[in-house]
Formats: sequence, structure tokens, C-alpha cells
Amino acid sequence: MNDIFELVRGSENVFHDLGRANAGFEQVRVVLTAEIIRNAKLACFTLDRMIAILGKLDGDVEISLTFRLRLHTM
Repeated sequence: MNDIFELVRGSENVFHDLGRANAGFEQVRVVLTAEIIRNAKLACFTLDRMIAILGKLDGDVEISLTFRLRLHTM
């Protein structure tokens, strides 16, 4: 494998680098979203509420649950 790659330093805004028209707006939205997620107190949300929020997003979400039997000792 003799592929040669050129390393190009991008700006600090990936949306600008991709040529998006509203790059500044999209960057601010991503930064605000990340800050909200970092500071969210997820314990305040019920499972139903979190699923409802995920359902309002524009992407597909896959949820996988695994259940295991507990061995009760007395």
C-alpha cells in the first residue's frame, strides 16, 4: 500500500471546511449542543422522556437492552 496523503490543516470550523453556507450558525449550534449535553442532569429525565426527545431528532436511533438474571443470595 503506497498511497500518499497530503496533510491539510483545516480551520476550527468543520462546516466552513466543507463549504457549508451557514457554517458559523452550524458551528455555534454544535458547540451549544455539546455544552448542554455536558451539563445535563440526566437523572432528572425519565426513560419515557428521553425516548420522546430522541424521537424528535432527525436521525435514526437504535436502542439495545440486555437483561441478566440476578442470583439472590440469603
